[in-house]
Amino acid sequence: MNSKHNNMCPNCQQAWQGEFCSDCGEQRLINSESSFLELIKQLFSSVTEVDNKFIKSFRLLIFHPGQLTVDYFSGIRKSRLTPFQVFIFANILYFFITGVFNQATFTTPLKYHINSSNFIHQELAAEMVEAKLLASGQIYKEYEASFNRVAVTQSKTLIFIFIPILTLFLLPLFFNKKIKVVRHIVYAAHFMAFLLLMTIVAMPLVQYILSLLNQYNLIHVVGNRNELVLTLSLFMVFWLYLYLSFVRLYDEHKAILLVKSMLLTVCIYYALLIYRMFLFFTTYLVVG
Repeated sequence: MNSKHNNMCPNCQQAWQGEFCSDCGEQRLINSESSFLELIKQLFSSVTEVDNKFIKSFRLLIFHPGQLTVDYFSGIRKSRLTPFQVFIFANILYFFITGVFNQATFTTPLKYHINSSNFIHQELAAEMVEAKLLASGQIYKEYEASFNRVAVTQSKTLIFIFIPILTLFLLPLFFNKKIKVVRHIVYAAHFMAFLLLMTIVAMPLVQYILSLLNQYNLIHVVGNRNELVLTLSLFMVFWLYLYLSFVRLYDEHKAILLVKSMLLTVCIYYALLIYRMFLFFTTYLVVG
């Protein structure tokens, strides 16, 4: 290779001005980079960089509500995971842990779709399942097993639907602000990542506390009441997180943000019902 080529970036053909190309950021190639040792060093560097981004991003996500979104729109991105990387990592972690411990908030079995009176689609779901059983000649237990198995797979991808749903709920809450939709999308992705992580941590923790209180006869909570306490505890965490996020993200009076965060917390409940409705219909279409 001639000296002219040595003095030009092979990626964009601009003249080198130091170790990195000032135009595209490509690093100047030196002989040692062809060695096996250098390859190992690059591998270690890549893993370390991702690891540092992961730790920094999730520390901010959990302990500094709203800061990841603020940083993203302030241009602080190189040292952070992207909003959808944060969401995907949280999603993978959620489904891995809930799979190991057989706990699933977002994987709804068939019996809940056709029996839970608070589900938007409950009556229609019951009618559709009954019609399918009559048409196919299947017994309920067989169909239920197939439905629940497919629902687990469907839920892992369908959970993405929460991001546009939450975005739609955020828009009217801050309709008088000159805020682009993309800002709400990014925040929705960050918040959903937090929601998944808290579902992993908070629900087992509250269950453990309730079992201790029951054990020592301090309170007696069983069955549906136990589920109600778990749900309310989790939603209180979400309310606090949303409020602290809003304080960082939006320039409004704190009292107004407190009310808006409460309204969005209620909206999360309806977002969950909408998600479960979509989960039923997509699973129903897949299962024969």
